[in-house]
Amino acid sequence: MRTRAPLLTALVLLGRAAGAYASSAYRRTASRGWWSTVARRGTVCPSAWMPGRRRRLLASVPLVWVLLWLWCAGVARATLVYVQPAGTLGSLPPHRGEILAAGDDGARPRALAHGFSPVISPNGRLIAFMRYQGDREDLWTMGVKGDHQRRVLRGAGGEVTWFSDSRRLAVDRDPSVGIVTVRDRRVVDFTEDASHPSFAPDGRQLVARFGFRGSGLELLDPRKPRKSRDLGLSGNQPLWGKPGIAFVRGSAIVLLRRPRPGARGRVLFDDRRSGGHLLLAAWSQAGNRLLVGVYTLNSMDEVSPIEPVLIDARRGTVLRLPQPLSALYAVSRNGHTVLGQMGNDVVLERADGTIKILAHNADSATWTA
Repeated sequence: MRTRAPLLTALVLLGRAAGAYASSAYRRTASRGWWSTVARRGTVCPSAWMPGRRRRLLASVPLVWVLLWLWCAGVARATLVYVQPAGTLGSLPPHRGEILAAGDDGARPRALAHGFSPVISPNGRLIAFMRYQGDREDLWTMGVKGDHQRRVLRGAGGEVTWFSDSRRLAVDRDPSVGIVTVRDRRVVDFTEDASHPSFAPDGRQLVARFGFRGSGLELLDPRKPRKSRDLGLSGNQPLWGKPGIAFVRGSAIVLLRRPRPGARGRVLFDDRRSGGHLLLAAWSQAGNRLLVGVYTLNSMDEVSPIEPVLIDARRGTVLRLPQPLSALYAVSRNGHTVLGQMGNDVVLERADGTIKILAHNADSATWTA
């Protein structure tokens, strides 16, 4: 979660006051004639002719404004996106769902488009989503305000993952992976027998599981996805974050800090005693926490409620959240809050088990918080 209007308003007022004071100092200094001296010497940099205090003040004001603008831009883009059907959840086909956007606290929801499976880009400016055209699933993108809707790939299907540059998409069409450039809708040849793609934080590489019903992990170059490097490791659900690549091996979660052939991973979490299944959900963007779900299957292969688990990859600590959820979507930047599904509602669960409902009768949530 991010700080909202009160702090933003205070920073704007502070910026205005700093600007007014700087303008006043500029006028007082200019009235003493230093600017005319600068003009005669043919330079537009007055730093050598201004008194030290005013020079430091005027030099710092642009930096303050730039930092303020960047911070405010980050606050303004904090967005929650989810799907809300017109009727009861699950009573309508997926293409009848309506995609909505709201503040990251669920306030001020607004309708954007019809579709399903939205995924917001890392920079918070674009949303990728699926839309049915007859029996075909097409991949579309749009702005966070619902503008500039355009189809980027016909018959996409599968799950979609943004690259860190917010310009490309990895499409998982198990058993194949493809790279789509959003701007020109260029599709790099799909790599066969690959699934579960996850991009590196710098966007230069992809990791994916290879082999039909196999579990070998390999590295891909997004520009040449048919060429891969075998890591020599078996595992499922690879997920690349700042600490490294996390993946599931049996009942354990393994972290590979330096992804290279022959490297060995370190076990972060082992749930052998409970006999549950593991689900890798997301890395926190500003930290080292990994969100994991633990669930079981009954005799009818029905999934039990998912227990959220937060793992600190640096310290090795494990935090089990008390409230089970029916789906896990994301974790906050600081790694202390989980975005998930409880029944028919999109909710937040904090580390102490506190639940906050963000949207009723909704699902498929994604956010930038």
